[in-house]
Amino acid sequence: MILINDTVISEDIADEFFVCDLAKCKGACCVEGDMGAPLEEEELAILDRIQEDIKPFLSADGLAEIAKQGNYIKEDDGDFSTPIIAGRECVYALYDEKGHLKCGIEQAYFAGKTDFRKPISCHLYPIRIQKLAEYQALNYDRWTICSDACSHGKELGVPIYKFLRDPLIRKFGTDWYTELEKEIDARKLEYMKNPNAFDDIYALVKLIPYGRVSSYGAIAAYLGMKGGARMVGWAMNASHTDPEIPAHRVVNRNGVLTGKNFFGEGVMQDRLESEGLVIQEDQIIDFPKVFWNPVIELL
Repeated sequence: MILINDTVISEDIADEFFVCDLAKCKGACCVEGDMGAPLEEEELAILDRIQEDIKPFLSADGLAEIAKQGNYIKEDDGDFSTPIIAGRECVYALYDEKGHLKCGIEQAYFAGKTDFRKPISCHLYPIRIQKLAEYQALNYDRWTICSDACSHGKELGVPIYKFLRDPLIRKFGTDWYTELEKEIDARKLEYMKNPNAFDDIYALVKLIPYGRVSSYGAIAAYLGMKGGARMVGWAMNASHTDPEIPAHRVVNRNGVLTGKNFFGEGVMQDRLESEGLVIQEDQIIDFPKVFWNPVIELL
């Protein structure tokens, strides 16, 4: 995982390839599934505002459903989405002469009729955003109908984060995207220097005893990784779901659970507390007493 400001980004977004191949999928993402496009609250007023501008770019069936259901609908969980036509395509989608399903809102945007390109959830796909208590989690939504896009992206050598550069900047800003590029480039550079680094880190982390914790810096120091605390963090983020690797026992140098968001709500703290550690406001109490320093312990 990659952490930038209040966003937690899945490593798949940096590592996996993706470029839409409309000629093969024919816009299936606009019709498959059981609901329309998720909408952010601020997009509701925008859809109300642009209705007259986008009408010429919508189908007769779509217009009929909008008249019947409204410009958007409220789901059972309280979130909003675009309406769909008879359980099929989004009301804002339109088939072109080749049978490809395209976004009517986006076609109106390209024609200069509106300043709103499309819902951000559509623009960002295959990235989905999940709002957590303190963070926004960006994950790669794998869908079989996009298998051609995966193959196409691999052929062209375009990773997801580069394919979605414009919508990511639209959502989070240029500075955020620049920081994302720096983080990904730094990780690639470190990996090229030592392609076996993760394996070495995992082997050492497995030695941390039950009820004890170590730090990113201490592990990097033992392995001779100058400035390698970040690499240890990447390794832990990539392994937090592996039951063989006690990634929850690695914290920052002050005993703070800085990696907690990669585990899910409360998971890291629960695991440590189950081993007898006391934690208050993400801080391990009596941290020096439970700290395991491999430089000393493995002499």
